[in-house]
Amino acid sequence: MCPIVVEDEEEFKDLVQETFEQITERISLAKNWCEELLDFSKLSYHYFRNNMREW
Repeated sequence: MCPIVVEDEEEFKDLVQETFEQITERISLAKNWCEELLDFSKLSYHYFRNNMREW
């Protein structure tokens, strides 16, 4: 990691805000991807327990 140097408090606040927005967007995209492309019912403990015999 590189150290971050800011000139003043306002620049630091802007940096924190921008970073927060970027992370929030990434999490939102990941959540939407998971909801659309993964079948969470198949990831449950009971599903694996009941279907392990098929493997």
